Amino acid sequence: MASQADVFGGLYAAFRFVTFDRSAERLLGKSRVAFWWSFLGPLLALPGFLLFNALFVGTLGEEVPGALALLSGAIGYGLGVLAVPLVLAFLSDAFERPDNWIPAVIALNWAGFIETAIVLFFVALYATGMFPAALGGFLLFAAMIFCLVYEWFVARTALGISGLAAAGTIILLAIVAFLMGQVADILLLA
Repeated sequence: MASQADVFGGLYAAFRFVTFDRSAERLLGKSRVAFWWSFLGPLLALPGFLLFNALFVGTLGEEVPGALALLSGAIGYGLGVLAVPLVLAFLSDAFERPDNWIPAVIALNWAGFIETAIVLFFVALYATGMFPAALGGFLLFAAMIFCLVYEWFVARTALGISGLAAAGTIILLAIVAFLMGQVADILLLA
């Protein structure tokens, strides 16, 4: 069973990473239990991801029912969540940091929850029309850029790698997430 330290420590570390605090890494558990419980982060973020996907990414086309597009998004998201540890296992070995694999997965899993919360806040501002469309769109874009920088910082800190290597890691993870979404579309529409 998960201890409160595994769950709340991971969430608190993710919040601390938002302030670009390198010491947040010490708050992360490094056990297998903490590793498995970190997948609660992506699970909690799933509804937000699906909402964002439905509002801004669109559907698979007018001929595809919304429920099928939603299912495709959920499957793609799940495949992406499962692919991240595999990619990080490979990269941690390539970077000669095999001991950093579990902390990196834990950190990025909890960070994903925070990223989703940040983006959804700006989606809500944009969707309410609180700002002119151009300003709302810019704020949403800025939030997404912040999330990429945040993810870069988390990867750099948790893996203990250079900034350039962390940028490559984030780009690779984004490509893998995109490909997992494509696999889900193919599986459902074939």
